[in-house]
Parts: sequence; structure tokens; C-alpha cells
Amino acid sequence: MSTIPPDPSVAFSFTSYPPGGDHATVLFRAHLTDISDSYASQWSENMDMGRADPKFMYSSYSRQISLNFMVIEATKTEHNKNTWYKALNRLSNMTKPVYRKGVGFNGVMVQLVVGNLINEKGFLESVDFSWDNESPWKDGRPMYISVSVGFRVVGDTRPAYSAGSGGGLGNRKADRGSDSFDTPLQSEETRISSAPPKWQLPRT
Repeated sequence: MSTIPPDPSVAFSFTSYPPGGDHATVLFRAHLTDISDSYASQWSENMDMGRADPKFMYSSYSRQISLNFMVIEATKTEHNKNTWYKALNRLSNMTKPVYRKGVGFNGVMVQLVVGNLINEKGFLESVDFSWDNESPWKDGRPMYISVSVGFRVVGDTRPAYSAGSGGGLGNRKADRGSDSFDTPLQSEETRISSAPPKWQLPRT
């Protein structure tokens, strides 16, 4: 059972922000089967003279999101145009580096939107495809694809404790500007924009 209805009005997208390039959005229907959102703190352990128990110092914070979803060729047009396989290729490409002359290579940053539940920036740690023997085949390829995505949140604000809710769930709605997600999913699975990115990488 999907955790989010596969409704075209539900935003479910990955937007890539390659260094020095235009951003591109890949849209999927929200056939989500599993979502996990993990927050972790790391503490270093040190021993003090005269005490048998260690002291702890806060060292780092991280957040990881895992998604599992199904991609289904629901119409003849989607199958004939190879729509979803093209979209999945674009998604997996977001794990690859971008090479720039005289600079070397850099990774691609990504914005993940899942309805009004998740709207975060980070990068893809993994993209996995799998097929089971329940999926029918047509024209030499399966019509159902299981996808697993590992996403590491970087964010555009400094993580800090707050006495309020202070969490990352449900409090960042999908953008309603020129790239609005209100319109139904169209046959084109990606949208390319030359507009400047809505967020920049943190400065080091």
C-alpha cells in the first residue's frame, strides 16, 4: 500500500543543481511504499584522570532520508515513449560527478520534494533499481520497477536546537512559483529551466 496516494497533484520530485549548469526536475507519481527519515548525533568519548567514566563532547550531526517507490508504465504512451526508464536514467545520473576544465570534478546537489512532508536539499547517496518476477514484461522490458533512494540532507540553514518544533517534517511546502507542482503530471518526465537556482551550496 502506498504511503502517499499516486495522485498527480502530489509533488514528488528530484531537482538537480549541477555546478555551473542549469537545474532540471524529474517528476514521478507518488507510488511510495516506504519512507524513513533518520536524525543522528555523534559524540566523541574521552577519559579524564581520576574518573572511571568517560566524558562526552558533541562532534557532529547528520540527517538521512530513505525512499522506496514503484515506477509503473500505466499507459500505452508511457510505454511506447519509454518515459519512465528515461526518468530513472536521469535520476541515477544525479549520483555522477560533473567535470569542469581546470577545476576537476564536483558532485551534483539535489532538492527532494515529497508532498508537503519533505522539501530538503542535499545529495543522492544511492539509487537502486530492482525487478521481481511478479512484473509483467512487454517489448523486452518489465513494466514495474522498484526504486530505492538514499538521500543525505545538507540543507541551506545551520542545524540548531530549538525549544519549539525545530524539525524538518511538514513545515516546508513545495514551491508554488514558476515550477509549481499543482498541474497534473504530463507526458514529459522532466522540466529544464535556465533560471538561477533557488539555493546555493554552503560556502566553505
